[in-house]
Amino acid sequence: MTELAPAIVTKVTGNHAHVSYLVEFDLTAPARFHSGILNVTWNGETYVAVGGLGAVSTIQNRALTVPNPVTFTLGGVDVRTVDLAADAAKFGSAVRLYRLFRDDAGAMIGEPILRWSGSIDYASTVHGGQSAVNIVCTAGLAVLDKRAGGRFTAEDHERRFSGDTYFRYLQDMKTKVIQWGGRPRYSGGRFSGRAPESNRDFHAR
Repeated sequence: MTELAPAIVTKVTGNHAHVSYLVEFDLTAPARFHSGILNVTWNGETYVAVGGLGAVSTIQNRALTVPNPVTFTLGGVDVRTVDLAADAAKFGSAVRLYRLFRDDAGAMIGEPILRWSGSIDYASTVHGGQSAVNIVCTAGLAVLDKRAGGRFTAEDHERRFSGDTYFRYLQDMKTKVIQWGGRPRYSGGRFSGRAPESNRDFHAR
């Protein structure tokens, strides 16, 4: 159980504390939201108010190695925004949910308390009159027991690591002849054995 700061306890017992939530997604461009109706600034960052348009599924207290999926939903937005949000939700991106206490005047009481943390598993969209994006996340270390879902291709690698063109040269590296110990060697995994047909003439010289 999380221990509350004395200032928060005083307000809560006097029925002068209001609870809301802050959620932070570590995407390429970090996204931060507040479950209330007013924007909140904390640690120099602004959490955009979504009010009733946002929702969080029930959170159960379990070990970090148990998946314990949590779904974050943002609805009531146009289809393009829903699709963009789903595309930005990359597997493995960190997610943090904080519990925020405010007084009757709306001022923050103490510091927000980390309620849950994990990473993005996948995103799904709902199109229609009530367009929405659902981002399903998994807790703690449970993500290590899941496949990344990626493909061993240049396109997939560059989608995950923009500007990294390593895979484009992988095939050339497999068949490249290099100079090793005064003799040319085939670089395809072993320094002994026969070179591929395309390099056979070079070795025979």
